[in-house]
Amino acid sequence: ALAIARLAQAAIKRSGDDADQRMHIASTIGLVYIRKGEYAEAIKYLQKAVDMQQKHQAGNRLILARTLNNLAIALRRNGQRDESIGMFEQTLGIWRAELGPNHPLVAATLNNLGNVLKIQGRYSQARSYLEQSLAISEKVFNPNHPQIAQRLENLGGVLNEQGENELALKYLQRAIPIRERANGLESAELANALNTLGAIFSNMGRKQEARQTLERALAIQERALGADHPDLGYSLINLGSVLYGQEDFAEALRLFERALLIFERKLGSDHLLLGYPLTGIGMCLSETNKPAQAVRILERALHIREATACDKNDLAETRFLLARALWAAKKDRKRALGLARKALAVFDSAGEHKQTMKKEAESWLAKRQ
Repeated sequence: ALAIARLAQAAIKRSGDDADQRMHIASTIGLVYIRKGEYAEAIKYLQKAVDMQQKHQAGNRLILARTLNNLAIALRRNGQRDESIGMFEQTLGIWRAELGPNHPLVAATLNNLGNVLKIQGRYSQARSYLEQSLAISEKVFNPNHPQIAQRLENLGGVLNEQGENELALKYLQRAIPIRERANGLESAELANALNTLGAIFSNMGRKQEARQTLERALAIQERALGADHPDLGYSLINLGSVLYGQEDFAEALRLFERALLIFERKLGSDHLLLGYPLTGIGMCLSETNKPAQAVRILERALHIREATACDKNDLAETRFLLARALWAAKKDRKRALGLARKALAVFDSAGEHKQTMKKEAESWLAKRQ
């Protein structure tokens, strides 16, 4: 990363007063950092490119929109979701004004917006954007185009979160053969689709199929992206969650710990995304009768999630798990009850997809109050 930064600074310096060249260099370097999974550096260069474009190229709105889109992608992957939504909305406005409502770039940005909203748990809004994206894509691409596969995968992921698992499965069963033909059997794109399929199998209770699918996705990503790419962290967490559900706590713990190391190396020690592997580690420690260790890990997860723009359901899950660990470790039981009550209030308002957690929290509190 340091070598790239030095080369970038030298190239920008050599460009002198050529504003177009400086903007192009900054934007290109930003894309390099996105591909390497170094999102904070990508944001720095892409923001510089946006600032220069707004100052020197006010009339070239299409170039500005491309850079805004790339900046939004970097922000989303860095966990800065609210900021990324604003950037995607700016991008969408430019595409629609300059290219019309049914352009492929409009579809792509609707897809990106839907993805961010899904991560935030805003499933109805996400579904609306993704359905619009798919409808446009089916008008402008042939049925076996990779863009169609991407839209099907993302819409399937939202449907899975909404409990419409059978429909989600149909979308993924249509998307995966497209990925295999268009992107290849060893592509990161195929691995992403398999991750979504694995999550659907898991929610349907088809745990062994989920495990096999996620193991295949992880193996592909390791070969395609390398051993320390942030995307690998997501796959490790997904597979770890399935193994936890199968009560293979030792292997789940190993995967969560590996994901934590990747995120710490690539994203820093207090990044929003660390909440996922830390919470997974805490779950495994609790299930293996190590509540004191679980408390230490879950306290860190809670601190990160309370200090960042975390999804409220994720925060509630960590609070409830910490409550259980505190109680089991015979520590501050008054605080444990307060954390569990806060978690239950969120589960109660979250709808069908958190009913299991709601029932667990209700049962746990009823036995202790």
